Amino acid sequence: MTQTKKWTLCAGLLLGMGLFTAGVENPLKVHAQDGCTVKTLEGNYIYAQDGFNVEGQTAKQRTPFAQSGKEFFDGAGNMSGVFTASLNGQIVRGKYAGTYTVNADCTGTALSSC
Repeated sequence: MTQTKKWTLCAGLLLGMGLFTAGVENPLKVHAQDGCTVKTLEGNYIYAQDGFNVEGQTAKQRTPFAQSGKEFFDGAGNMSGVFTASLNGQIVRGKYAGTYTVNADCTGTALSSC
Protein backbone atom coordinates (compact mmCIF):
# COMPACT_ATOMS: atom_id res chain seq x y z
CA MET A 1 0.00 0.00 0.00
CA THR A 2 1.40 3.41 -0.88
CA GLN A 3 2.12 5.92 1.86
CA THR A 4 -0.62 8.25 0.56
CA LYS A 5 -3.26 5.54 0.67
CA LYS A 6 -2.13 4.44 4.12
CA TRP A 7 -2.33 8.05 5.35
CA THR A 8 -5.77 8.47 3.77
CA LEU A 9 -6.99 5.30 5.41
CA CYS A 10 -5.62 6.33 8.80
CA ALA A 11 -7.22 9.75 8.40
CA GLY A 12 -10.51 7.99 7.62
CA LEU A 13 -10.23 5.93 10.77
CA LEU A 14 -9.56 9.00 12.84
CA LEU A 15 -12.44 10.81 11.16
CA GLY A 16 -14.72 7.91 12.04
CA MET A 17 -13.55 8.01 15.62
CA GLY A 18 -13.88 11.80 15.53
CA LEU A 19 -17.63 11.34 15.38
CA PHE A 20 -17.26 10.11 18.94
CA THR A 21 -15.83 13.54 19.86
CA ALA A 22 -18.23 15.69 17.87
CA GLY A 23 -20.43 16.63 20.81
CA VAL A 24 -23.51 15.04 19.22
CA GLU A 25 -26.17 14.28 21.81
CA ASN A 26 -25.04 10.98 23.30
CA PRO A 27 -27.77 8.53 24.38
CA LEU A 28 -25.48 7.38 27.22
CA LYS A 29 -25.76 10.86 28.74
CA VAL A 30 -29.46 10.34 29.42
CA HIS A 31 -28.66 7.33 31.57
CA ALA A 32 -25.55 8.73 33.23
CA GLN A 33 -26.94 10.90 36.00
CA ASP A 34 -23.55 10.87 37.73
CA GLY A 35 -21.60 11.54 34.52
CA CYS A 36 -19.55 9.30 32.31
CA THR A 37 -16.14 7.65 32.58
CA VAL A 38 -14.09 5.36 30.34
CA LYS A 39 -16.08 2.49 31.87
CA THR A 40 -19.21 3.93 30.22
CA LEU A 41 -17.76 3.08 26.79
CA GLU A 42 -17.11 -0.64 26.90
CA GLY A 43 -17.77 -3.34 24.33
CA ASN A 44 -17.81 -3.93 20.58
CA TYR A 45 -19.13 -1.39 18.09
CA ILE A 46 -19.40 -1.49 14.31
CA TYR A 47 -19.13 1.45 11.92
CA ALA A 48 -19.35 2.26 8.22
CA GLN A 49 -18.42 5.32 6.20
CA ASP A 50 -18.03 6.31 2.58
CA GLY A 51 -17.21 9.34 0.51
CA PHE A 52 -14.52 10.74 -1.74
CA ASN A 53 -10.83 11.46 -1.18
CA VAL A 54 -10.10 14.88 -2.64
CA GLU A 55 -6.41 15.20 -3.41
CA GLY A 56 -6.45 17.86 -6.13
CA GLN A 57 -8.45 20.06 -8.46
CA THR A 58 -9.46 17.56 -11.16
CA ALA A 59 -12.15 14.88 -11.17
CA LYS A 60 -9.48 12.17 -11.54
CA GLN A 61 -8.03 13.28 -8.21
CA ARG A 62 -11.35 12.68 -6.46
CA THR A 63 -11.56 8.97 -5.78
CA PRO A 64 -14.29 7.06 -3.92
CA PHE A 65 -13.74 5.18 -0.69
CA ALA A 66 -15.87 3.00 1.55
CA GLN A 67 -14.92 1.47 4.86
CA SER A 68 -16.47 -0.63 7.58
CA GLY A 69 -15.04 -2.04 10.74
CA LYS A 70 -15.45 -3.21 14.27
CA GLU A 71 -14.00 -1.47 17.33
CA PHE A 72 -13.53 -2.81 20.84
CA PHE A 73 -13.41 -0.50 23.87
CA ASP A 74 -12.21 -2.21 27.05
CA GLY A 75 -13.74 0.16 29.62
CA ALA A 76 -10.26 1.12 30.85
CA GLY A 77 -9.17 3.54 28.12
CA ASN A 78 -7.78 1.12 25.54
CA MET A 79 -9.32 0.42 22.16
CA SER A 80 -8.58 -1.65 19.08
CA GLY A 81 -10.22 -2.31 15.78
CA VAL A 82 -10.24 -4.09 12.44
CA PHE A 83 -11.40 -2.68 9.12
CA THR A 84 -11.98 -3.44 5.47
CA ALA A 85 -11.82 -0.56 3.03
CA SER A 86 -12.17 0.01 -0.68
CA LEU A 87 -9.93 2.84 -1.88
CA ASN A 88 -10.92 3.59 -5.46
CA GLY A 89 -11.65 -0.12 -5.91
CA GLN A 90 -8.51 -1.43 -4.15
CA ILE A 91 -9.48 -3.57 -1.15
CA VAL A 92 -7.42 -3.02 2.00
CA ARG A 93 -7.75 -4.75 5.37
CA GLY A 94 -6.03 -3.85 8.60
CA LYS A 95 -5.93 -3.50 12.35
CA TYR A 96 -5.29 -0.57 14.65
CA ALA A 97 -5.06 0.13 18.37
CA GLY A 98 -5.07 3.18 20.59
CA THR A 99 -6.46 4.85 23.66
CA TYR A 100 -9.58 6.82 24.47
CA THR A 101 -10.91 9.16 27.12
CA VAL A 102 -14.45 9.94 28.21
CA ASN A 103 -15.29 13.20 29.96
CA ALA A 104 -17.89 13.56 32.70
CA ASP A 105 -20.27 15.18 30.16
CA CYS A 106 -20.01 11.99 28.04
CA THR A 107 -17.89 13.51 25.26
CA GLY A 108 -14.41 12.18 24.64
CA THR A 109 -11.52 11.52 22.31
CA ALA A 110 -9.94 8.49 20.70
CA LEU A 111 -6.34 8.30 19.45
CA SER A 112 -5.14 5.45 17.31
CA SER A 113 -2.05 4.47 15.34
CA CYS A 114 -2.32 2.58 12.07
